[in-house]
Amino acid sequence: MAGNGGIIGPVNTVTSSIPATITTFNANGTLTTQSTTSSLTVLVVAGGGGGGKYGGGGGGGLIDLSCISVSPSSPYAITIGGGGTAGPGAGGSGTGSSFAPSTPIAITAAGGGGGGADATNGADGGSGGGAGGPSGPLPSRCGGAGNTPAIPAPLGGPQGNDGGDSSMSPSVGGIGGGGGGSGAVGGANPSNSIAGAGGAGTDVSPTYGCVGPTCSVFAGGGGGSAGGNPSYPGPGGAGGPGGGGPGYGPSGCYTSSLAGLTNTGGGGGGNWVASNAGGCAGIQGGGPGIVITKEPGTPMIAPGVWNISTVYDKRLDGSWS
Repeated sequence: MAGNGGIIGPVNTVTSSIPATITTFNANGTLTTQSTTSSLTVLVVAGGGGGGKYGGGGGGGLIDLSCISVSPSSPYAITIGGGGTAGPGAGGSGTGSSFAPSTPIAITAAGGGGGGADATNGADGGSGGGAGGPSGPLPSRCGGAGNTPAIPAPLGGPQGNDGGDSSMSPSVGGIGGGGGGSGAVGGANPSNSIAGAGGAGTDVSPTYGCVGPTCSVFAGGGGGSAGGNPSYPGPGGAGGPGGGGPGYGPSGCYTSSLAGLTNTGGGGGGNWVASNAGGCAGIQGGGPGIVITKEPGTPMIAPGVWNISTVYDKRLDGSWS
């Protein structure tokens, strides 16, 4: 026991408060938890799918979970998925991102599906790729399925949505569907001359604040491409909010923005390969993913018996909790 200004009681030991800690991983790494952390919140976004000849790439799968049990002062591996490659045929699918892989608490989101090419469907994935342009006897093609492989809701699913379909009347080809996003399905082409828009991503800024190039909106789908047939010179589809790249349109190549944005999991925009000589080739791949963790803070702890004048002073300066 010790004296505290004339009051007999235990020694006052003050433990300072610790604010909530947000850590962002744009590349593979390791999270070492704080000494006070026993559970955390984690966002896992996979790489987006690459744009195909016509279809937009699907956004990477997105899983946002809270109350994940962890051990204090312990390392947890982080894996960031890469974006899928661009056409000139069908786009490649993105690769998965993971928190604590190869452990009982592993959380893995699937890469976005690649966009379709000539008369091909979009690929399945975290979000599905947009359909390629139909042609000849094939009046329509389908977008890829999202949330593939399926993740049940208690574990964070669904992680994404389907890609948009593509149809022409009459069937003349040259139009694509938009890739699906984590927050919305990809758009089907609304007419013979307008490609489908990419599906919107998911805004997680209320939990993690403003992170990355799109201020915490992630995994948007890429827009489909238009202009494959000169009789229907319409615009390409818009990229979905959350890093999705816009699709090619006859007005020219979006040389700085066809690709899904880096570390958003956005899908790449569709590309009309006849214009590759103009600089459109190789720039519409999917955006790599991202992992964000949030460890809870702890309040200041001040046990023991306190002198009333000390309490008064701390109340005045706002430090008494």
